[in-house]
Amino acid sequence: MREVSIIGAGLVPFGKYPEKTLADIAWPAVKQAVEDSGLKKTEIEAAYCGTALGGMMAGQRILKKLGITGLPIINIENACSSSSTAFREAWISVAAGVYDSVLVIGVEKLTKFGGGTLPLEKEDWEVSHGLVMPALYAMRARRYMHEYGLTEDQLAKVSVKARKHGGLNPDAQFRTPVTIEEVKNARPVADPMTLFHCCPSGDGAAAVVICSAEKARQHTTNPVRVLGSEINSGKYMTGFRDMTSAEITVRGAKQLYEEAGIGPEDVDLAEVHDAFAIAELLYYEALGFCARGEAAKMLEDGD
Repeated sequence: MREVSIIGAGLVPFGKYPEKTLADIAWPAVKQAVEDSGLKKTEIEAAYCGTALGGMMAGQRILKKLGITGLPIINIENACSSSSTAFREAWISVAAGVYDSVLVIGVEKLTKFGGGTLPLEKEDWEVSHGLVMPALYAMRARRYMHEYGLTEDQLAKVSVKARKHGGLNPDAQFRTPVTIEEVKNARPVADPMTLFHCCPSGDGAAAVVICSAEKARQHTTNPVRVLGSEINSGKYMTGFRDMTSAEITVRGAKQLYEEAGIGPEDVDLAEVHDAFAIAELLYYEALGFCARGEAAKMLEDGD
């Protein structure tokens, strides 16, 4: 397998764009990524587009806007990991020598579904009994509180921290700070979570250009080397499932650290999935940044 590097990236501000199509949202990010890479459009050999709810032929619709046609375009749906999966598949294709230069797109347009939870299969047994995502994560939060003494104030601090950091990011959907009391007193969603513990529906897109290390050296003196990428799925769920452990992430992190030749102590920056406030704390622990039950203390200590 060859070394692979990222040589271009693009991002659009996240928000609500009901008047725009999926392609309208995504093409500026793709344009930025290609221009940032220094490659000509004709040098892009394939494209991988990750979107959970973007519909059929999302990648084709986006790239047609930019005149990038006639190349293999692979559309990938894998729920919240759609774009990560697209990146992994693109990385494998370059590492294996199938392509030298590949474009990866991640895009969603969720405002078309209105507010509330995203559409799920009502025929699904768990969904029909009310086990939608907010309910599932509320159960995890309540169990974590029981097991480790997490307080409502500590859980609220996750949202407070996220909003504070969002204020520093011009592309963030929310840039207005909130207080602990505002989080706790927001509209209830699923006990113990309120509206401000939950992610919003929004629209946005990002894109990167990846290529072989040899080709990267032809276009930049500062490529970002990809050390590894892993993907997993959950095991069969039983009544004995530990709701306070992100078991999939524990397995994936172990595999990825071994693949990359590093450990959690070597990580300077981590961007974790935080669709709900409790999820962020669970993933601190699953990634090995702290011991089980110590995520809230890590957050409060500023670590």
